[in-house]
Amino acid sequence: MQLLLPLLLLAASASAFNQGGTSKTELKVVPNSFFVQTSGTALTKRGLNPVTAILSDIKSKGIDYTLRQQFQSLPAAFHGASITVPDGTTADDLLAIDGVQAVWPVQFLRKPVVPLAGDEPASDSTNSALQSNPSIKTTASSLLTNPDTRNISVFRRDLNDVLERRATIPPSSYTGDVFGPHVQTSVDKAHNSGLLGKGVKIGILDEGVDYTNPLLGGCFGSGCQISFGYDFVGDNYTGENTPIADTDPYSTCSDHGTFISGVIGAVPNVYGFTGVAPAATIGMYRITSCPGVTTEDVLVKALLQAANDGCNVISISLGGGVGWLAVTPAQIVIDYLVGQGVHVIVATGNDGVEGPFFAEAPASTVNGTSVNAAELTYLPTYQANLLNRDPIAYMSPKPLNAPGAYNIYFTSTDSSITNDACSPLPSSTPDLSTRAVVVQRGTCTFDTKYANVVAAGGKVVLMYNTDDYMLPQLNVGSSGLQAVGGLTREAGLQLLAYYAVNSRSLRISFPSGPLSPAGPTALTGTADKTKGGLMSSFSGYGPTNELYGQPSYTAPGANILSTVSLASGGVGIMRGTSFAAPFGAGATALILSARSSENLSPLEVRSLLTTTASWVPVTVGSSTYETVILQGGGMINVSKAIAAKTLISPYQFFLNDTKYLNSLQKLTITNRNSVSMKYTFNSTAAQAIGTYDGSASSDVLVSTDPTAVSAASVGAKVTFSTSYLTIPAGQSKTMQVGFAPPYLTTADIARFPIYSGFVGVVGTPSTGGAATEAYSVPYFGVAANMIDMPILDTTDVALGPRYPFLAVGEDILTGTGSYARDGNLVIYFRLAGGTRRLYLDLVNANIDFTGTVPSVTNGRRVRMARRSASASPAPSPEMAASAFESWSHLEARANPVKFSDVPTIGSIYSTGLAARDYLLNFDGGFTDYELPFDGTYTTSTGGSAQASTGVSYRVLLRALKITGNPTNEDQYESWLSPPFSFTS
Repeated sequence: MQLLLPLLLLAASASAFNQGGTSKTELKVVPNSFFVQTSGTALTKRGLNPVTAILSDIKSKGIDYTLRQQFQSLPAAFHGASITVPDGTTADDLLAIDGVQAVWPVQFLRKPVVPLAGDEPASDSTNSALQSNPSIKTTASSLLTNPDTRNISVFRRDLNDVLERRATIPPSSYTGDVFGPHVQTSVDKAHNSGLLGKGVKIGILDEGVDYTNPLLGGCFGSGCQISFGYDFVGDNYTGENTPIADTDPYSTCSDHGTFISGVIGAVPNVYGFTGVAPAATIGMYRITSCPGVTTEDVLVKALLQAANDGCNVISISLGGGVGWLAVTPAQIVIDYLVGQGVHVIVATGNDGVEGPFFAEAPASTVNGTSVNAAELTYLPTYQANLLNRDPIAYMSPKPLNAPGAYNIYFTSTDSSITNDACSPLPSSTPDLSTRAVVVQRGTCTFDTKYANVVAAGGKVVLMYNTDDYMLPQLNVGSSGLQAVGGLTREAGLQLLAYYAVNSRSLRISFPSGPLSPAGPTALTGTADKTKGGLMSSFSGYGPTNELYGQPSYTAPGANILSTVSLASGGVGIMRGTSFAAPFGAGATALILSARSSENLSPLEVRSLLTTTASWVPVTVGSSTYETVILQGGGMINVSKAIAAKTLISPYQFFLNDTKYLNSLQKLTITNRNSVSMKYTFNSTAAQAIGTYDGSASSDVLVSTDPTAVSAASVGAKVTFSTSYLTIPAGQSKTMQVGFAPPYLTTADIARFPIYSGFVGVVGTPSTGGAATEAYSVPYFGVAANMIDMPILDTTDVALGPRYPFLAVGEDILTGTGSYARDGNLVIYFRLAGGTRRLYLDLVNANIDFTGTVPSVTNGRRVRMARRSASASPAPSPEMAASAFESWSHLEARANPVKFSDVPTIGSIYSTGLAARDYLLNFDGGFTDYELPFDGTYTTSTGGSAQASTGVSYRVLLRALKITGNPTNEDQYESWLSPPFSFTS
């Protein structure tokens, strides 16, 4: 009898299941496409080109492949090709060919999803649907939707002088730097001293560039600001078709790459901002097409090309959740290039909403540098003059197109309302055509507010923000407005106070001119006093599943002003770790240029920027500091890093978990001062956070908004083998640092707490001639055992029904079922944690096996944590007695069952080093595994076979626990499905 439980009974609504997520088996890899790597040693000895020979051998085996890319320019880094093979050809087929060293699937990659300036459901935007669901983000281009492009000719005219003098811009043009991000990171001091990155070659791997923008020099090629590069993809690359490559990286279908180019290399202009390293030699390698698609083989090709072209620094702002080190060819190539002296700087990704243990690739490497993003202390603002009042600052990419003076009109003088101008303005509203209309954001879309103002004759709008959310760029779009600007909450309330005193005489004007200067004397509305300097909410958390640290450090990445295509207005404001990474690349170039005679290695520069950084607090003015797995070493202090004469290794301490605690570690200090230095040591705790909102034994999903454990600012107990070190000039010494996990409550430990902090190193010169130096080395550890981290998602949070399950259409199998092979039987599961080995096998229905997750328990599933045989097991309140009885039968055996002892018929699916699934921030919200099964499986010898008709089977899902022994069955989480058979 077929027993199916309609999903309607399990889910809040059937539509929750029907909509589904994105199947990871589809989203990650290009169908039938693989990297094939060869060592080539034997083939080279025989006088053969290794890649040509391997491809010939593949063809001789009857595999009619299509060549995607070849990798021969730097064989020591990666030697091989990427190919697309016919249906049915597997990685094992390729590995069986003599000379093939390794095979990987070719993955799709994406640039970090650019968040909407902190907007949340109560906010408003031109797209209310995007705002109503905090799990849905937007692309970079939508931050510039319908830009005001009416002044492109004015833009070009005002910047013609840039084109005329681009090649001979003197360093003095960069002095007096008051650009907010530069002041925040002391880049301004480097610029004021003439350090601009000269002599350093930077390669940007991104979406192409509109180099016709005068702020980027207006040309491409030798002698231009964007002087080299390549287009690897063309406009229409989908990942599955043939890329159209050429030598010109020009692109205007996305502003992402143009924006990044400006962060590094914008030249002096009328707006008053420049790039971090504008005198560097800058190039663009276009690796992403207009649909926003790229693939890992294109990334690897571009990495190798950039290295061959002599790039000293490479900036990358794309990736995806991977969770592990050295999983992908790109990670392997990056680690190799760094070992060869190439500085590779990568954005961590904008998946902060996914919580801890969501490290992304290619940012997750041992040797590369990963960069997270923080909010600006000083926002991009321009001065607005008020009659008989002090001026205030308003936010905009460029001065408002609103000549003359305007009377001010507030649509509401009640600052506490949340729906200002969401309804048509009252009939008593005066003609607004000669007034600057001030509106408070909230509740409805910007378009609605604009329409109501325009209906009353309004042409100029100033939108003032709430305390919680900041949107510095607003666009008139098709609203009919002439200009629109943004105000901070502080500036809006200040203007309202002036208005309350005398509304009739309060007039405002918007002069042309450069940005308002950042610094202590900044105008009201320039400083972000609510979130300035804090970590951006979108910034991604580390660590990797091996407990390796991500990120390295933090740079400005929110509300950044930079270049966009001329079609989008020439300048714009964006936010994301995509823009923190090039800031780090520019900072690296400044250090390399300033200290060129030292030949600093990538690891030394990474250490300099990390150990001289400023710690990021959890709130403005707080002495409690953000977790290291979010801020790394902290906000970079570039001038301090340039001046630092002490090199420290390691740049971070990785303490591991409780079971494998790295309690005693070496600290090596190199004194490059001209005098002997005495170094003393201290430690400071950062905030300890819980990986889970509750106990990991029941709350299997990682927190999407991690909170502090009860002892929030408790770090490790840190001890030192000596109280001080005296190191002569030019010498190094090594000491030991001891770490003991903090004392935490049982409830805190159940949340998998991540504790962290900083080891302080203070250097004092033994004689005159050198200043006191202060450094800090971040550390972190997990006060729990990683083997206890949940792997399989058994909740109903993502889809509606609880995972894992089998389903046909909208019906979940809860008992024996029979299906036609074409009956659309689908296997559903999700990963709540990463796993080094994942197996989905076909087994006989009568197998003597009980999984850690029961097949079905009265329409719901519960997690059963394995206990040791000596423990006195008892069912949790949620655990059905029948489920517990069968589980305890398995546990009663004297010795662990070997993985190989479990009898299987064949493999349906397997993978290694799998990351946990997205819950909120992928394009469709969450991801899962949705595997259609028609009875086809792979035998132990690698052949293909079909399940027999009328025979009862089950599927067995097993995921290895982190740090688990893969040979022992009890080191896996497992699920055994209800029985089923095929009718035909």
